[in-house]
Amino acid sequence: MRIADFLNELGSQKPVPGGGAAACMTIALGLSLGEMVCRLNLKRLKSKDEKKQNKIIDSLIKKRQEVLSLIDKDARAFGDLMGQFKKGKKSAELGAYFEKCTRAPLRMCVLAGEAAELMGTQEKITNRFLMSDLEESELLLSAGWKAARLNVEINLNGMNDDKRVQAVRQAVKLSW
Repeated sequence: MRIADFLNELGSQKPVPGGGAAACMTIALGLSLGEMVCRLNLKRLKSKDEKKQNKIIDSLIKKRQEVLSLIDKDARAFGDLMGQFKKGKKSAELGAYFEKCTRAPLRMCVLAGEAAELMGTQEKITNRFLMSDLEESELLLSAGWKAARLNVEINLNGMNDDKRVQAVRQAVKLSW
């Protein structure tokens, strides 16, 4: 989908795409901008550090691909939950569907946190002209993480397995 089309869909009256997709796109923007910084930093490194830098770039690319795949997974989980509401399911029966709705945003949190850690490795080698791009990448990753965390939290409210709720909360906490 083209960016303009995605934004039009996001701004429509439809519930999907929604906050989960917006969180994904925010993280993806942070990953892409971070990749650019890493590629430009690569030109300035000595050959012994190039291999490590290329691994960071490859990791950012893989994270971006995965985070974009989470848009559909998040939407499907939400659709399944809404389907259960339409069937008249009671709160006690919906816990597993709410838990399923935590999976994609939790993974987004993990990916954003890992990427932010990788971007931290660039601070010493980024020149002053790229520093704003590096910081913007980190800001986008942080904003995406916070948005994804909100999606996790709202769904935890519908879960009825207290041990699982605590485990998910702990996983979110550890992701940043």
